[in-house]
Formats: sequence, structure tokens, C-alpha cells
Amino acid sequence: MELTRIEGCKVTTATSTEDILNNIKVSRLLQLPELHTLQEWREHMPIAIVGGGPSLKYNLETLRKYKYIMACGSVHDYLIENNIIPTWCIVCDPDPLVNTYMKHRQDSIKYLIASQCSPETFDYLKFFRLYVWHAFGSNVDVPLFGEDTILIGGGCTVGTRAMVMAMGFGYFTQHLFGMDTCLSDDYKHHSYEFNDPVKETIGTIHEIKMGGPDSPTFKVAGYMLGQLFDFQNLLKLHSEVLNITVIGDSLLKYTMDEANRRAELANLTLDTANTCG
Repeated sequence: MELTRIEGCKVTTATSTEDILNNIKVSRLLQLPELHTLQEWREHMPIAIVGGGPSLKYNLETLRKYKYIMACGSVHDYLIENNIIPTWCIVCDPDPLVNTYMKHRQDSIKYLIASQCSPETFDYLKFFRLYVWHAFGSNVDVPLFGEDTILIGGGCTVGTRAMVMAMGFGYFTQHLFGMDTCLSDDYKHHSYEFNDPVKETIGTIHEIKMGGPDSPTFKVAGYMLGQLFDFQNLLKLHSEVLNITVIGDSLLKYTMDEANRRAELANLTLDTANTCG
């Protein structure tokens, strides 16, 4: 499915590049165990990757059935308050505000914290099972890390980074919860409210259609559009190994369903051509 870029929609970080680079330098001095030292390879087991989108609250009972759960950033406390303890929590937000979404820290959770996160976040989690990883991006100077450092790509959100990290662990069957990439009809951005509604904002909301005039309309923020592009790029790059299921009605599910439908049509055309030949 081809997307048309919306002019004037630019995704930028709320934290300056200078602060992000300084955070990386400070975290490198902590000499924490690196992410790649985790010996976790579960190629044939499904993993639930969980964002905090509005659909999540309707699918908690389904989520409880999973053994391996990776929580994306701010969804941490919401899951625990609903008696769901994730295996991992991945964080890449450089703003220490993310700490306010991890009040219910757990000894059993492995906290996967990007080196670009603030020193306050590393200090906040220092008595827990903490592993550092390194986010690859256009504003990062690769030599800063060293030649042997593993960098995790994936795009502009923690959700798509989590997908790439899960592949690194060997989880190629990925079930995505709460990664809606859109607001609900009543403009809810998450299954929970912002902790700091003054500092945390959605920004400009766009209404988009993913198809013809009869296709549904979705409400999206700029960073959600960025995630949608990144998700589609991941599908293109890893379609031969990734098996993705999107849980919950959302723009991301619609995108995945359309991709599957088009793949089925392509296979049907190919089979017909082979038969007729």
C-alpha cells in the first residue's frame, strides 16, 4: 500500500539533539550490561508487544494469555495496575517525564533502557534489572558508540523499535496490542491519560483515509503518521521472516489487513498465471 506524504507534517523530538547526545555520553559511563548479553532466543514463540493505544483496554483479557510480553514505555504502570506483569519494558524517551509512568517498578521486569535516556531515568531504575541499548537515528553520531556496538533501528516510536528488538531476541511471531497509530473516535490518545497534560500534547490532528472514498477515516497525530511509515518500512524489509498480528480495531490493523489482502490477490494472480501457462 502506497502512502502520500502530508505536506507540512514534520516529526521532531521534544528533547534537543544536544541533550540526547549528552545523555548517551553519561549513560556510557555507567558500564551497565548491554542488551545483547541477554540470552533470550524464542524464535518459535509468539511475543506480545504492547503500546498504550485506546484499543488496549478492550483486549486485556487476551493479553493475559501471553507468556512473553514487551511493554513499550508509558504503558508500564497501566499494565501492572491491571495485574499484567510484562517480561520486559523498553524505554527510549530522553525526557525524565517517562519515570512518572513507571511508579510500580517490579523486580521481575527487565528494563531495557536506551542510552539516550536521561541520567534521571537510569538512576530511577538502578536497583532493578537494567539493560542498556543504543538507538540508531539520523541525529546520532555512530562513532560515538564504537565500531562493535549494536544499534537498534526501527524509526520514530518506541513501538517500532520494540519490533526490531524483539526480532533481535528471535521473536518473529509478533502480536501487537495497543499500537493503534490513531486516536479513538472520541479523540482518546491512550487507554490512560497523560501524567503531565501541560508538557505532553498530541499536536496537530490529521484526518486521513487509507484507500478510496468509501474507506474509513482515521484521526492521527504527526508522530502516529511517522510510526505508520516506519511500520510499513519494517513490513517491506522483513516480510519474509516476520509474522505480525495486530490486535484491536485501529489504523494499524486496517493497514495490516490491507497488506494481507493485497498479498492474497497477488498470489491469486500468480497462481492463475501459472495455471494458464
